[in-house]
Amino acid sequence: ARSQIRNHIALQHDFLTALSPIKRLDGSPAIVESMYRAAEMAGVGPMAAVAGAIAEWVGRTILEMSEEIIVENGGDIWLRLKAPAVIGLYAGRSQFSSKIGIMVKPEHTPMGICTSSATVGHSMSFGKADAVTICATDAALADAVATETCNRIQSEDDLTAAIRFALSIEGVNGALAILGDKIAAMGEIELANTG
Repeated sequence: ARSQIRNHIALQHDFLTALSPIKRLDGSPAIVESMYRAAEMAGVGPMAAVAGAIAEWVGRTILEMSEEIIVENGGDIWLRLKAPAVIGLYAGRSQFSSKIGIMVKPEHTPMGICTSSATVGHSMSFGKADAVTICATDAALADAVATETCNRIQSEDDLTAAIRFALSIEGVNGALAILGDKIAAMGEIELANTG
């Protein structure tokens, strides 16, 4: 997966650095196409979808080997379940960090669950949220939408509008945002106590 993305970057350098959608190159590999599509839907650069795209690519590549698969790639997850599972949420210094999670039911999988943060990790963010988690039909889309939703949160007053933005995108099923001691969640998302 990484080789395909690196090879594409060699052909189109903007794929690596763009902060908004860019023109697609014809004949791109499927993983690169998924990143282009997710970026266009979320309004971000294609690399905002890279971790989710790789997680799903790995999961789908080994799909025939197991009935249950969870691929985690730095906070970006693709999964197919046989039994319910709780995905824990880490939100830095927020009081919600490691105390809540998202209940995932097998009938909702396969799916992507991706988290973006302005306060945790090394990814570029223009927002201030401690965590934005998106549940979507595919992980590249969840990753890109998590990035843009996080970018839209500058204060607690932005939480609801940002979550509504995320849910307005076709394929996004649930969204959650945390900023300090405030949390907003909407859509097909079931919270679970993990602390």
